[in-house]
Amino acid sequence: MARRETLGERTAELLERLFDPAAMLIAFPSPDEPTRPIPVIARGDPAPGADDPFLAAIAAARTLVRTDEPARLGAPLAAAGHTMGLLAVWGRRPRAYAAAAEPVMEAVAAQVALAVQNIRLLALLSAGKREWEEMADAIKPALCITDPGGTVRRVNRPFADLVGLPVTAIPGRACLTLFPPAWREVLERLLAHAGESEATEIRERQRLYSASAIAVEGEEEASLVLIIEDHTETRRLQEHLIQSEKLSAIGQLITGVAHELNSPLASILGLADALAEAGDLPPRLLEPLRVIQQEAQRAGGIVGNLLTFARRHEGDRRPQEVGPVLERTAALMHGQLLGRDIELVLEVEPGLPRVDCIAAQLQQVFVNLTNNAAQALAAAPPEGGGRITLRARRGDGGGGSGGVAVDVADNGPGVSAEIAERVFEPFFTTKAEGEGTGLGLAICQGIVGEHGGRITLRSEPGAGATFTVELPAAPSGS
Repeated sequence: MARRETLGERTAELLERLFDPAAMLIAFPSPDEPTRPIPVIARGDPAPGADDPFLAAIAAARTLVRTDEPARLGAPLAAAGHTMGLLAVWGRRPRAYAAAAEPVMEAVAAQVALAVQNIRLLALLSAGKREWEEMADAIKPALCITDPGGTVRRVNRPFADLVGLPVTAIPGRACLTLFPPAWREVLERLLAHAGESEATEIRERQRLYSASAIAVEGEEEASLVLIIEDHTETRRLQEHLIQSEKLSAIGQLITGVAHELNSPLASILGLADALAEAGDLPPRLLEPLRVIQQEAQRAGGIVGNLLTFARRHEGDRRPQEVGPVLERTAALMHGQLLGRDIELVLEVEPGLPRVDCIAAQLQQVFVNLTNNAAQALAAAPPEGGGRITLRARRGDGGGGSGGVAVDVADNGPGVSAEIAERVFEPFFTTKAEGEGTGLGLAICQGIVGEHGGRITLRSEPGAGATFTVELPAAPSGS
């Protein structure tokens, strides 16, 4: 709009110098309807209106029109066979404009028509550029369009964010110089065989990218389009799904093995009880028989814990004591910790309120926290041996209304402040690749949150770590 008004003013100044008119009218095409001219300049006393018959005559003739009485001179603004507007001047006296003025008006009209057409094309180009930028910036992949020699022509905002430069600072630069040296060989090969090779994976620290290139034939010169997508989260989700399938298969295997073990354990315990009740055993066999009974009962308890842990639990919550849940956790982890020479201490404060929970889900939380502590102790064994303490005590449940707090504390190397800030982030892990998904603590936080509580970490490097699960007490009377 500003360009049209400026052009109108400049045209009016030119007409005044050339024709000294008593009145004038300049009409340009409407921005909304390019085929309908609208006045942008109308001067005189009185100023001519859009319904002036002289203007209709110019539009009908589609060529220059001149009259002597009254003195009038007008010409259409034509380009490519289309009339886009018109110029018209009214003289101060009869016969003010001789035939010699006609080529002057035609020349002015031709130049103004060309300027109007350029304004329209520039507006279309600007709109197209703006639409391309909005569309290109809205998609996730990073796009870089280069000439066949690799010089950047255009990029979208995700690409600028990827290379860490403003969008306007990238065009004209060599594409490969925008990337780390480790990327250049791969990207150079992709651009050299654009459209011929499959997408290539590129790893950069903890991120995974997929890069591909295609060739686009243009009317004058071909272009290369480099496409880079961040597949880190997608790959992690895929790995999480694979891990979930593995865990599901392991759960089914545990369930099957546990059921198979139940029968022989029941037979062993039954026969041991029968022998104990016989009463005619030699005294030297009574102690071994008692050990067989105890170990068979313990093995049965472990199998029961495995079944409880592996089974899907989506039932209703109910008020329960935390102590038995911790006892089952300790029994389940006993053998594993014993093999790592780690002492497990269970402390349950008497008279704790019950919590409204799904016991198997809480056990999953405590098993995960205990296992993480065991791994930390195994990686850096403290002097005097590792120790994990499961401590249930009174707490505020995370909401100040009273409840139960369960500490899972170890005497290991502790956690740095930088890592402590991120331990509950999904997929964050300090373990080597393939040894952990980084989902354990995030899942624990989700379970505890669904129970109306919270989970926190207290740690200092070299002074161990303590994860505290705070749960609200079950409503009174339940």
